[in-house]
Amino acid sequence: MKWFLDFEASSLNLIHSYPIEVGWCDENGENGQSYLIIPHENWTDWDAVSQSIHKIKRRDLFDYGIPGNQVAQIMNEALEGKDIHVDGGQYDEFWCNRLFVAANLDRKFKFQGYYELVEKECSHQTYICFIKEWTQSFTMHRALADAKKQADFYKRYKNNSNV
Repeated sequence: MKWFLDFEASSLNLIHSYPIEVGWCDENGENGQSYLIIPHENWTDWDAVSQSIHKIKRRDLFDYGIPGNQVAQIMNEALEGKDIHVDGGQYDEFWCNRLFVAANLDRKFKFQGYYELVEKECSHQTYICFIKEWTQSFTMHRALADAKKQADFYKRYKNNSNV
């Protein structure tokens, strides 16, 4: 079973940004979980442009989120030993590491590249079709919705040379 994960973040600054939401699901788009993350006391970065994209206000994190150490524990319990596919590459890795370092926990799962997974499991021509459709498709910029989008595209394109 493949698993897909996405983060939303305070900004795209790879020095100061931090995760504000995480969501994941399996390849059927099921067993999904999503959490808003209360920022660690040292996390102060906030970008209005990023907020206009994901529509999450910093205040929402405090009103509806849970502490990052709890999110990290939940992630380890739910995803332990699994290969998690992400489409954000170094960004998802950075935000996950920032979360786990702040929580003082070791991560019990590892990331794999989403695009590499799809490319490996379909023909070259199908992969070209996938890339065209993926880049033209709408992205919600909410963590669980985006993880489910990854699962949906993966399921439609894997081992399918007739797309």
